[in-house]
Amino acid sequence: MFDMKKLNVLFVLVCMMLLAVGCQKKVNVSFVSPSIHVTAAGDEVLVSLTSNGDWSVVSYPEWLSVSPTDGSGDSQLKVTVLPNLDVIERMGEIKVSSKDNTTSMTVTQEARETDFITVNPNHYQCGMEGGEFNVTVSSNIAWTVSQLPNWMTCTPMEGTGNVTVALTINAIADETAVSREVDVVFGNEETHAILHVTQLLDPQISISVTPNWLDVVSEGESKPISLTCDGAWTSTIIADWVTMDKTQGEGNAEIMVTAAANPTIEPRETMIVLVSSTNLKAYVTVRQEAAPDPHFLEVSPQSFNFGKEGGQQTLTIGCDTDWLIELSDNWLSLSEMAGTGNATLTLTAAPNTILEPREIVFAVVSGNLSRRVEVTQEAGDDPVWVSFSMDTLFVPYTGGTTSGFEVTSNTLWYLAASSWITNLPMGSTQGDATLYPIIDVNSSETPRYGYIRALHNGQMMAEMIVAQEGKPDLLETDITEYDARPEGAEFTIHITSNQNWVVSCDVEWMHYSPDSGFAHGDIRVQVDPMMSMRPREGHIIIKADSGKMVVVTVTQHY
Repeated sequence: MFDMKKLNVLFVLVCMMLLAVGCQKKVNVSFVSPSIHVTAAGDEVLVSLTSNGDWSVVSYPEWLSVSPTDGSGDSQLKVTVLPNLDVIERMGEIKVSSKDNTTSMTVTQEARETDFITVNPNHYQCGMEGGEFNVTVSSNIAWTVSQLPNWMTCTPMEGTGNVTVALTINAIADETAVSREVDVVFGNEETHAILHVTQLLDPQISISVTPNWLDVVSEGESKPISLTCDGAWTSTIIADWVTMDKTQGEGNAEIMVTAAANPTIEPRETMIVLVSSTNLKAYVTVRQEAAPDPHFLEVSPQSFNFGKEGGQQTLTIGCDTDWLIELSDNWLSLSEMAGTGNATLTLTAAPNTILEPREIVFAVVSGNLSRRVEVTQEAGDDPVWVSFSMDTLFVPYTGGTTSGFEVTSNTLWYLAASSWITNLPMGSTQGDATLYPIIDVNSSETPRYGYIRALHNGQMMAEMIVAQEGKPDLLETDITEYDARPEGAEFTIHITSNQNWVVSCDVEWMHYSPDSGFAHGDIRVQVDPMMSMRPREGHIIIKADSGKMVVVTVTQHY
């Protein structure tokens, strides 16, 4: 008999357990801010996230690190971004998952400045007595000094960034010597600046000028320079957009240099050459900034957020010339992708069915101007999935391009594969795709097995086994028998193989060459004339490393 009282108690306990499971609340995680911006030099940034449970970091770009990578509840993450050594901006995502959702933060890092190095002054002249002078190096790279002659010294010989360098020119001791000059190079193989040094033998009228470098605004302006000279001097201006209120004179002078307005959107540079009566020279470089770009480009708003059901919103473009939009994602479309002048566009977001939010950044471009627009969409209701059209891909040992397979998905995915499998997408792919992997040749006689895996947020979603057969034991000849004439004969055996082989013979009246080889090849056989009427038989034996053997039988009779 059942104890009904105990049975009722057990039933109540089971119901209470089921009710407790059903009442468990969802665990969510989210970043307080959807994005951060970092300079090209790199930085450490603290970012905040909120959560009501356990969370873990599932992915982030290789050029940054995140600490800690897991935790519980509200937390702060330390994001350490390495310097950007490229001349283009880069962007990546940090993704964090809880039990019930995944959130992401966009990290944008500025491009580094284009490498540059300048030296001031970039020309120096002195007499036979030599002398000392300083050069100011302005740079954003590590640099070294090269092509320094043995009659000069330099301290320091290398550096990084902006440094003052001391140079010494030795005196010319031999009165029968001649003047000398050199181009001293500051920089590296790709970026460098030249300091031209001249040392003259004859007594000279010295000349110098300060400053050696003038920076002027695009609208044009006047700036003074101070000339020091022991005698008469003249001047030369290379460009016609610079003038001086004094172009020649005697002794020291204060000179006003005037640059006209720059009519272009490119910076420009020229040089003023001041020459003493004994042909010593001093130089002033004039550099003028570019005029402001006369065009304008504005977009409003610069960020959009759509609900999971999708919909339409309006983007306004203000521009005085042609513009175009760079957009490649298939869940967001615009009513126009290019145009001229002001425009009002309609953004259409398709419904998001997957259980993850998504985002895209596109650019509106006009000439040298570019404006970023960020679009996000909240998560849908369906779980994400990725599937392959086959579970196993069988490949011959020769490898090559396969017949392909289908990937179907409702989300963003990326692939990982064995090292001998190539021609797969390097980055993330959205939705469906047809792929044609290339398989390397299997040089071993043993079959091998690899994999192609589809991942999403670091989690494997689908896997395909790639099975490749081993290299066969191949050794074949075009003939296995040969009937030689009694007066002797010569013939060729053609070998087809994929391994090393050696040749031998069991009679003295046949000769062959070569006696070994690899893969495909030919064996030349010579049969001696018969010395009697009695028929005879011999064998050419070809044996591979694997032990496989082929015998060619040679008969000879009258």
